[in-house]
Amino acid sequence: MTENIKTYTVKSERKILNQENKTAFRKAIEDWDFETAGIIKISGNENSKFPINNSKKKYRIDSDEIEKIARNITNRGIKSIIIHSGDDEYFDSDLISHIIFSVKDTADVKILLSCGIRSLEELRSWKIAGASEYFLHIKQDACFNDEVYRMFFIKLTKTGLDAGIMIDKDLSENYFAKIKDMSGKSVKYFFFNSFDKSKSELSALIKKAKENYPDVSIIISEKLFRKHKKYIEKEINRKSDLLAVDFTPLKYC
Repeated sequence: MTENIKTYTVKSERKILNQENKTAFRKAIEDWDFETAGIIKISGNENSKFPINNSKKKYRIDSDEIEKIARNITNRGIKSIIIHSGDDEYFDSDLISHIIFSVKDTADVKILLSCGIRSLEELRSWKIAGASEYFLHIKQDACFNDEVYRMFFIKLTKTGLDAGIMIDKDLSENYFAKIKDMSGKSVKYFFFNSFDKSKSELSALIKKAKENYPDVSIIISEKLFRKHKKYIEKEINRKSDLLAVDFTPLKYC
């Protein structure tokens, strides 16, 4: 693992991040000894019938600004960047490949993608460009289309991209049995992005994820961790898990 980065942000501190105020940023650091991933939500548009992005705004961040945000992240010593959108066809194979190339050309950084259900050709091109993981984002059990996701896991296996699952609302423990049945390979990450159930249910789901996948890494949003810290801290391993800090500019949120 890379050197641990201690990071803490709330809404006011996110203004600090976007204003490049490093002195104030250091004052915001808490004693949370996590490796950190920076997340950029590049689009609030949807082509999918199932909502993927939590933003209520319709927006797209242009590639130049995405690259600037990525430099802001890597300049802080963060070694993993999650590029997240809905099924927005504007961000096609060439544009996402360009963004990956541009970011990796300026820093030694791991790129993790979550850009909806995509074709085998798109996934292959992003793997070649330098992406290492791809997250499947399912908001609730009702959106779980077994055949669609089974085929998508097959695509990931063919490309060599490691699989991650982004977990949001209204998911049951049966979710993990479904994933295990259809993934055809080990899932490397479970990303707990937001959650509406009780604190004890969140703790139980993290525990269940690790029981089903003993080698999995948990990524948890800083907002969720801050809200439920004392309930889930015992389920988190600071040597293998990550804290996801949102670097999306406030004007898009």
